[in-house]
Amino acid sequence: FTQSRGLVTACQMIIGDLATERGDTALELAAGTGTGAVVRMLLDADARPTDARGRGALVETAARRNNADSLRALLGTGLPATASALMAASTGGAPDTARALIEAGANVNARSSTGWTPLMSAASATNPAVVMLLLAAGADIDAEDTRGTTALVAAAISGRETAAQTLVEAGAALVPSTLEMAAFGGHEAVVRVLLNAGADPNAIPAGATHMTPLDAATVGGHTRIVELLLAAGAKP
Repeated sequence: FTQSRGLVTACQMIIGDLATERGDTALELAAGTGTGAVVRMLLDADARPTDARGRGALVETAARRNNADSLRALLGTGLPATASALMAASTGGAPDTARALIEAGANVNARSSTGWTPLMSAASATNPAVVMLLLAAGADIDAEDTRGTTALVAAAISGRETAAQTLVEAGAALVPSTLEMAAFGGHEAVVRVLLNAGADPNAIPAGATHMTPLDAATVGGHTRIVELLLAAGAKP
């Protein structure tokens, strides 16, 4: 009954060109929470694939909700595979959604206003599969944001061991702040990955606010990491 009522409401919204109190059309709602079949039904009924926020907003909604089936239906109408949609899919660790956007031509090296890239978002997320997808599609592995953060540094900050390992194996540069950030955050598994890859335990990143990895682990109270760093040759 609930599903039938929802379908009737959707049809009424299309026929009468109505919207919810928030201004959402049936197609906008379906992009986020519906199935691809519902999106296609609405499109076949001449629902307009756009909303007040711009042509790419429906795509971004589907990407943010990890709704790959609805996303493909929308992209099939010619709606753009926007950089913000790929950023959302990367942040959510959604490989199917990210793949659909990449196949539709989304820019894997797009940057936010602070220089953040989809690869940095993926490296911070819980699913390293998106990291591999972006790298295979040509993402710049060592791109830096305005603060000098790379994808590997982002993985270190977030404690993403598998993402860090994937990036290291793909040849990511071991910039000095990478080990510092992992040590400060108490991410022992990432520290091991970085040390095994040859990270310098005595490296001091540029900038007055940075410190050695050993000092970072000490300040953070991470005794096991302190021991790891000392064993790797860190100077007290």
